[in-house]
Amino acid sequence: MIGTIIIVLLSTLLVYLSWRTYDQLTFFSKLGLKGPTPVPIFGNLFGFKDGVHIAIGKWIKEYGKTFGISRGAQKVIVTSDVEFVKEVMVKQFSHFVDRQGFPLRPNEMCYDLLDLKGERWRTMRETCSLAFSKHKTERMLSMVNECADTTIKDIQEHGKNTNGVLDIHKYMAEFGIDVGAYCFFASKVTAEQEKFVLMQHAYALWIRFKTVYVPWLLTVLFPKLEPLLKLLGCSIHPQTSVDYFTSLMKAIMDTRKSDPNAQEYVDFLQLMLNSEKGLEIKASNGQSIQKRALTDNEIFSMCMTVFTGNMETSPGTLAYAFFALALHPEVQERVIEEIDRVTADGITPENVRKLAYTDMVLREVLRLYPTVASLNRVCLEDCVVKGIKIPKDTLVEIAVYAIHCDPENWPDPYRFDPERFSAENKAKMDPMTWLAFGQGPRMCLGYRFAMMEMMVIMVRMLKKYRLETCAETEIPPSRGVRGLMSPEHGIKIRLVPRQKQTE
Repeated sequence: MIGTIIIVLLSTLLVYLSWRTYDQLTFFSKLGLKGPTPVPIFGNLFGFKDGVHIAIGKWIKEYGKTFGISRGAQKVIVTSDVEFVKEVMVKQFSHFVDRQGFPLRPNEMCYDLLDLKGERWRTMRETCSLAFSKHKTERMLSMVNECADTTIKDIQEHGKNTNGVLDIHKYMAEFGIDVGAYCFFASKVTAEQEKFVLMQHAYALWIRFKTVYVPWLLTVLFPKLEPLLKLLGCSIHPQTSVDYFTSLMKAIMDTRKSDPNAQEYVDFLQLMLNSEKGLEIKASNGQSIQKRALTDNEIFSMCMTVFTGNMETSPGTLAYAFFALALHPEVQERVIEEIDRVTADGITPENVRKLAYTDMVLREVLRLYPTVASLNRVCLEDCVVKGIKIPKDTLVEIAVYAIHCDPENWPDPYRFDPERFSAENKAKMDPMTWLAFGQGPRMCLGYRFAMMEMMVIMVRMLKKYRLETCAETEIPPSRGVRGLMSPEHGIKIRLVPRQKQTE
């Protein structure tokens, strides 16, 4: 009897695996798409071992701008065709509202804008958009500038013992911690050890999450196993880091809820809590807007995401920006001249808006060093894009880095040239060729805040220092291989105090 059951189970498994293999081999050819030959069951997973951007770039050269791959059980159409991207992100957005979430993400982190879908995503986005409006972003500039004070002092103190050679990525990450705590929760992180612990746990959540991990691999290969694996306590994030931020966020939220003067706060947390209570929220034009209440889980998850995310996204870009300026002193001199001239009477929203060349530099850095190698959208119903029939549940992966380095979009794409973003050139630019913050209705909500945050610390740094490469500078810097393209080993440069400082 047992032998018969085993034979039946093995036969069923063999039939299933045979069907999976056939499906992987024929799915994209039926759609008229080329692509790398998948390994049975695993698909093309092994092709990503050297990095997402490396694999996609290689396959584009071999199969064209739009091709198909299998990531385990998931069928993925990868594209760097800007017209295809425009259809997915803008013109046919109703078919591609959702993005694919992270498998085996703990429940505490599953209710933010990264993972929410459909109407719950729309509700969350509408509420959060008020926190990142132009008006509120400019109101937070002085708070960001105050955080820059701390960062500059730390750099000045530690640079004395290293001849000015520092891992600038580390200090920008600490700056991100200060900004996140102060601007989002009206809190300050003053102890150096506390910052160190925060950084370690944030990196565990965002950078060192376990993608080379048997339960994760099982979920990718057999998605229906995910509920069972989560029930067994499997997660791509270390539980100690999840518990750390769970405790931290709960303490911050409980303290605010018990504060009788809570309504005087205008930060991100209070906006979330007002939505939880069903209170009216003031838009920048003074009108009251009633939003559908968010759940406790959504508020907690979103607060956790914006706080930890601010430790890695902008800091990574800033590290690359300072590296690029050190490598290109002629560009650095133009930035310094503009900063000294425009901000002579202080760092104000009006003055920051006038830093045209500095803005061009940041945008060129984001082109060459985007935060992520790719973005994705899930096809919610059968549709046709540029003559290709896309079946429901197919994932479309938008190859951001490949688009940013395509010579058809950007001549001599690997050359650092801020003039690409001059007013004249921007007027002729297809917006789909620069996807640093995405495009369309699902574009990054915090892009204004991120640009303001980066501009402020760049101004403060370049008022005090000139930047140089040194023996410890890795050229080019190593990039992350798991989707996020942060500096893999940090970025060391030399900071030389300016003889005539203009603080």
